[in-house]
Amino acid sequence: MHQACLKQRIDFYRYISAGQFLTHARMILREIKSLPLREVPEWKIHSLWMAFYAFYAKPFKQQRDGNMQVGLRLPESLVPKEMKNIHQSILNLRDKMYGHTDFASMKANTGEALNALFIHVEKGKAFLH
Repeated sequence: MHQACLKQRIDFYRYISAGQFLTHARMILREIKSLPLREVPEWKIHSLWMAFYAFYAKPFKQQRDGNMQVGLRLPESLVPKEMKNIHQSILNLRDKMYGHTDFASMKANTGEALNALFIHVEKGKAFLH
């Protein structure tokens, strides 16, 4: 029986695990979209968003093993050009808000989503996000 070399096994695992993480992220977005948001406790919605950011970002944030010179990180070249901005925004929110607390970003006026306030108006009522 032939066993694939380590690089081939890692490449295989990289794409299989990335597919699972991105599928989970998509399922979470569908769940959030289906919820009656005004009736669900805020902590549940926040937990779902945290899970989305973690699952989406994980394939793009994997560390390399310095000794083995391999890693599980997906190449950024896989992200379609028209999706690069939203992709980067998701990774920034994961890094600076959902995965970690980035106090430096709070002080700077960078124009990133973390420093923006979103207002949703529905039937004459404003909701902050």
